[in-house]
Amino acid sequence: MKKKTLSLALAFSLVFALVPFTTATTASNIPVAQFNGFIAPIDNTVPVDAIRISTAAELAAIGGGENAGRYYVLNNDIRLTEEWVPIGAFHGIFDGQGYTVSNLYVLDRNSVLSAGLFAEITKNATIRNVGVNVGVLGVSAYHPVVYFTTLDYSTYSGGLVGKNNGGTIINCYVTGVISSSNGHPRSSFAGGLAGQSNSGTITNCYATGDVFIPSIASSFSYRVASAGGLIGQSNDSIITNCYATGDISVFSDSQFVNSYAGGIVGFIKDGTMTNCYATGRVSASAYVLGNSAATACAGGLVGYGDDGSITVSNSYATGAVVSESNYRIESIKSYWPFYAGGLIASYHNNCRININNSFYSSQAIIGNTEKSLGNYLVSWALEGIMTAVAQGFVPEDIQSDFTNTITRAEFCRLAVKWLEYKTGKNIDAILAQQGVSRNPSAFTDTSDSDILAAYALGITSGSGNNQFNPGGQFNPEQAAGMIRNTCKAAGMDVGNVANAGFADMSAASSWAADGINFCANSGIMGGTGNGNFSPKLEYTREQSILTFNNIKLT
Repeated sequence: MKKKTLSLALAFSLVFALVPFTTATTASNIPVAQFNGFIAPIDNTVPVDAIRISTAAELAAIGGGENAGRYYVLNNDIRLTEEWVPIGAFHGIFDGQGYTVSNLYVLDRNSVLSAGLFAEITKNATIRNVGVNVGVLGVSAYHPVVYFTTLDYSTYSGGLVGKNNGGTIINCYVTGVISSSNGHPRSSFAGGLAGQSNSGTITNCYATGDVFIPSIASSFSYRVASAGGLIGQSNDSIITNCYATGDISVFSDSQFVNSYAGGIVGFIKDGTMTNCYATGRVSASAYVLGNSAATACAGGLVGYGDDGSITVSNSYATGAVVSESNYRIESIKSYWPFYAGGLIASYHNNCRININNSFYSSQAIIGNTEKSLGNYLVSWALEGIMTAVAQGFVPEDIQSDFTNTITRAEFCRLAVKWLEYKTGKNIDAILAQQGVSRNPSAFTDTSDSDILAAYALGITSGSGNNQFNPGGQFNPEQAAGMIRNTCKAAGMDVGNVANAGFADMSAASSWAADGINFCANSGIMGGTGNGNFSPKLEYTREQSILTFNNIKLT
């Protein structure tokens, strides 16, 4: 059935916080796995010479050769009734117009090196606006045992495409199980959407099925078994506005085969990943023989980063991550090459990785985390902090280690950045507008420009004796007072200081009552349970960021 619901572009504008939230987030409203409808087709201008496809036979007739370079459109949903022979070497345009191809299956009993609706798409190819529902028999590439050969018998499995060699995939989705079966391939790759992508572009796509490589027993040294929720292996590709929700697992039966599993991509070399998320469980296991072992890498987004440059931005993962050996041998524990990471499990020494505004929230990460990359956030904080970072008011130096207690200097810088965000002016313009200026002699222990600006605006005061104590730790009553002062500097009404009714207000400092009552009455800060505010507890970076994120911009 043709579906026209929420677009992924709009969906990710919600996921990655391009609009403000005004209440604290909880585990129940983290925006994961919520987009299960298809998207509105784009670019519906169909040339008059386009070939219209209405039946499975017409779809199969695309084949290869001259037909593979034509412009095709689906006229309706198509349900396949027999095992599919993947369309080979496609380099034309295929526009599904929002329709689906269902009951796709490619069995592992046949020698199909590249399995999917399309075996391969090449440069200049575009596939868009189509959904693929994989049948209960699944899609699995396979090659039988071949010993002592120099030929490449690697296998590639994807619901839409086995291998994407320079093509563009946009506004597509896949449901159903994908695998790449055993035998003796050189390597094996499986992804919910595509087994492999080389210099490809993948935009506004998702996959919801499990992806697994059950066993690889290669006689060749240092081969790869790699599975990803979206792409098994990605080389110099651009992945944008995509997600995957299935469980990912890779199991190796050879000390020569490295296992890589990732929520989005199993193995990546060069390329970018932007506005992506994964929610499934990711696991990789490798074989141990004597004192040697293959490597197993399981990551919330990426299993392994090869050499080159990799950038991950505005992305997150929430699933459990497990990397382990099939057989635990004490003699190799000093090496123990089984890596697990919330975002990226491990990477080549020559790999240059940039992670921007990207986080994981899994509390189940099992394996060696020595080379793990990513910033941890508890699940209830995930959405709010990504919102705040996307809005640009979180200083870079506190965009990590979120459970650390925030310092006085850090909170000051956060307050100034939020004030700039709220007013749309830089801090110098705000100072000039209010007729105040920084006093370089205000404190003897700091000359930080943001601290001096906050002092000039009445947001903060010192700790006494011309000291500010910039490294001093912060607590909730101090936070409440500074937030009220920051809101006042922003021109907001801060007069709502009626008693909020906390049972432990007697434990608060006398000067703190107005700040605490204002923040509580305005929905900016809440209590700690049992009617208490706990004014003297330590206050963390994540709590501070979420508190500013909770201020209603009115």
